[in-house]
Amino acid sequence: MSHYAVFKASIERLRYQYANNIQAKEFLDNVNAYAQASLLNSPQPIAVMDIEGNLNSTDAAVVNTDMDIAIACGVRYRFIGDRAYLDQSTRYLIAWAVIYNPIGNPITEEVFYKFVAAYDLVRGSLISAQKMTIDAFLVKLFYAGKAFISMRDPVLSHSNFESRNLMLMTAVAYSLNDGSMQAYCKNLYDSQIDLNILADGAVRASIPYAVGAVPTAMLDDPVE
Repeated sequence: MSHYAVFKASIERLRYQYANNIQAKEFLDNVNAYAQASLLNSPQPIAVMDIEGNLNSTDAAVVNTDMDIAIACGVRYRFIGDRAYLDQSTRYLIAWAVIYNPIGNPITEEVFYKFVAAYDLVRGSLISAQKMTIDAFLVKLFYAGKAFISMRDPVLSHSNFESRNLMLMTAVAYSLNDGSMQAYCKNLYDSQIDLNILADGAVRASIPYAVGAVPTAMLDDPVE
């Protein structure tokens, strides 16, 4: 099944839940209200973020807010088809794609998982130039993460840091439908499992991150 077919099915499930599940309806109503309230806001992209280890940094709040707006507007566009929300979501994605310089640090860049989610919501309605800009940014994110991993001390190379990298890199690989990126993520996933499940059965903390990062299609024997 194609990536688009999987995504379309997910949207249809959301529509079903909205119509049949009160908790889902309340949640999506809040998302829609957030989108409406954010329609005239402007993105605040940052070229270089200072998040890891900096408790006084405001960068995390800024990027999370911008990603939440991009997702909320994308969801509202998918639900009601109003292109004003498509334009607003796209505006936020393009702003960050053009301004932000990926560094590969997973604590700083884990938030861009939201970027990928927002892109999936609107990609089918974007023009080629917009998709090229965003795709190029996602490629930079992926290879920045890969470079970060390659520079780590081998003793630390399969920690929670790498598992967080894996979450974002896997999202990018499947969003771009790039076979070589997907293969790299699968190999990293396999090595995370091999080195973090110990001989005595103990499991290191990085495993939940690694398992949570991997689409079912990537597993030889998928489990729920």
